[in-house]
Amino acid sequence: MVRSGIRPTLVDEAAESGGQIFRRQPKEFKRSPQVVYGFDAKSAIEEHRKFDEIAEKIDTRLGTMVCGIENQRLYLFNGAEVDFLDFDRLILATGAFDTVIPLPGWTLPGVFTLGGAQVSLKTQGCAVGKRIVFLGASPLLPYTAFQYCMAGAEVGGILETTSLSSKLAALPEMLKHSKGRKGVSMMAKLVLKGIPLRLGVKPLRIEGNKSVKSIVFLDSRGRENCWDCDAVIMGYGFKSENQLADLAGCRLYFEAQTNEWRVENDGEGRTTLPYVYVAGDGNGVKGWESARIEGELAANSLLKDLNLVSNMSEEIGVKNKLKKLSFFRKALDRAFPYPHHLVAEIEDSTIVCRCELISAGEIRQASKVSGEFEINRIKSFCRVGMGRCQGRICGSTTAEILRLLQGTSLEAVGHFRAQSPVKPIPTQNFCIFE
Repeated sequence: MVRSGIRPTLVDEAAESGGQIFRRQPKEFKRSPQVVYGFDAKSAIEEHRKFDEIAEKIDTRLGTMVCGIENQRLYLFNGAEVDFLDFDRLILATGAFDTVIPLPGWTLPGVFTLGGAQVSLKTQGCAVGKRIVFLGASPLLPYTAFQYCMAGAEVGGILETTSLSSKLAALPEMLKHSKGRKGVSMMAKLVLKGIPLRLGVKPLRIEGNKSVKSIVFLDSRGRENCWDCDAVIMGYGFKSENQLADLAGCRLYFEAQTNEWRVENDGEGRTTLPYVYVAGDGNGVKGWESARIEGELAANSLLKDLNLVSNMSEEIGVKNKLKKLSFFRKALDRAFPYPHHLVAEIEDSTIVCRCELISAGEIRQASKVSGEFEINRIKSFCRVGMGRCQGRICGSTTAEILRLLQGTSLEAVGHFRAQSPVKPIPTQNFCIFE
């Protein structure tokens, strides 16, 4: 866009450019890119260089959150005050958020999501504990464990709910891609370092009084195990962050293959609104390489719609690369399937919505008594999803609980409707929404 003569405005919640995967460390930190970014160090360096070259030609608002959208106006919060920014075209690259499956003890201090653990390591060089156990079903699980190991942290073990058979079935397709081969190499290095890896586990509980002390699980043979640790990093994949697109009025649709709501678009970033475009993981979680390509396609579409000359070369080749990356993404999904059975087994006493302290039993009871299963109706009955995260953490689990209870589909259950502000801001700043 800059090369086409446009001076765009970039609004980013982070204090520095780089996005999530290539999040920059503070300027006073001197850790090498290899330590911070691992296998992707060269790509991180290149992406940072490209941005720095055009930084002076962009109006940049770092450390700034978009807390609302109305018509063609963004409402912004920079940590001190709320402002607004009018636009004639908008590209949403909102990323994704962690998917968790609650279990007893998951609200204890010392339990972190994968995304949160990465932010801690990349931006501050801090491990979240002295002895850390990784739990879940996500390709980012062993990747983050490897990053922590490279940074000198003690990794107590990796507990994956996925089975060996699912990984072996996806392996041939994964090995066709360089990232798949790097992933296999990374796993081998973790094993050679003596880090315990257990597949096909069933997590039972995280133990501790005021903080994490241990994690208890059943191994693939059904035997109960207890591993001592003072931190658990948990993740079951990611869901697209599409609340801003929903708030803007873009039409969403349900993607059955990944069980998530996505922003309807033409494959080149154009949404159902003529002035809003979408790119990256906010349009389906596919990884940073796909996100970069989708960003190029969205910018290219915007330029075409403004009757400006696009400088994107080999558009067909770029689309073909995106298609190949989608095959790799599908292989990852087969290798790390979401464990629906764990949601079915969540105990009634387990907290699902930690913001409002709503348990699985309260969600089930609200649905049984009311006869309703649409998620926003249940929200009005029991307050699930009404807290500061606006359902980002509890939404997928709540939807799955309702689906299983009422024998319906996730599409019929729906999704939490977006509301302004999409993230918390001080009450004295609410007047800007009047």
